[in-house]
Amino acid sequence: MIVSANFVPAFSTLKCMIQREKARIPQPNPKVRYIVVSNRLLHSGRLVFVLVDEQSFSEQNLKEVFQLVSKRYPKPDQLWITVFTNLEQYPTPEEEDYMQLVPSDDSMPFITKGEKHPIANYSRLEGNEAFEYSRGDGQEKKRVVLSQRP
Repeated sequence: MIVSANFVPAFSTLKCMIQREKARIPQPNPKVRYIVVSNRLLHSGRLVFVLVDEQSFSEQNLKEVFQLVSKRYPKPDQLWITVFTNLEQYPTPEEEDYMQLVPSDDSMPFITKGEKHPIANYSRLEGNEAFEYSRGDGQEKKRVVLSQRP
């Protein structure tokens, strides 16, 4: 293979341009790993379900997850996020179908078994942001206000 003498400087220049571009884009470095399990519009807002590892469940990590997810979904203004820590807390597609038909049935396994695991609920409404969380097993919920409009 014959390489043109003009090709080498052009390749060098391209490589430098790519490296400069990479330097401008910061690599994400989240302190907590999470998965967005569900994201849907609901009435005039958005409902997002997130799964995090139970070992990562802390007030500080919840703040980070809520900040990242809120930034990812800036619109609409109304945003609700639920953080689950165990698959038992999340409904199967069949349970979701059933709940559409019988929304008042609180005896579903994902509800009754889910209460033993940590869970958190966040809301963003009219510039106010807050969340409450429980470490599970019947422990009391704690409320944290992130921002409040006067």
